[in-house]
Amino acid sequence: MSATPTNTAAAYVINSAEEPELTDDDIRDAMTHVPGYLDISFDDFRLIYHLAWRHAMTRLLDLPEDK
Repeated sequence: MSATPTNTAAAYVINSAEEPELTDDDIRDAMTHVPGYLDISFDDFRLIYHLAWRHAMTRLLDLPEDK
């Protein structure tokens, strides 16, 4: 039985890449541009942003997704 190969160099790029840090002011400003009402905390917004960023990096580097 063989293990599934992983691209450790590309995974390192994702883990060490400088993900932009969002301040409360950044989030507040972005939310003012969304029509309607958003019922989400800044921490939940940051979590969604982080997960979306990692997903985009995985897609752009053509890596298998972690599930």
